[in-house]
Amino acid sequence: MSAIGRIERSTALLSMAFLVESDGQQLLIWSDAFLHYVVSIQQPDWHADFDDDRQQAVATRKRLLKMAAEQRLLVADHHMPFPGLGYIESANGSFRWLPVSYQLNV
Repeated sequence: MSAIGRIERSTALLSMAFLVESDGQQLLIWSDAFLHYVVSIQQPDWHADFDDDRQQAVATRKRLLKMAAEQRLLVADHHMPFPGLGYIESANGSFRWLPVSYQLNV
């Protein structure tokens, strides 16, 4: 691993994001910033109960979504459908989750 950087410490205790880079490849890992692959990603303005500062939480979600979509980053999130890896795509003024296949290339 050549680099790991903390992108964000959001407004909830466990909501964090890290960008991991190795050999020119990047993986964005976020924890609890998005709780559902449809609701949280397509409606980043909607609040969760654990958002301590709701305005900051919304701003953080929008920033992470924009970054992931614009840089076409592979994203890891344990709240997303199996295998928890995918991409974010801009769609109709919002975003959507595009899961990767769980098939391994051997």
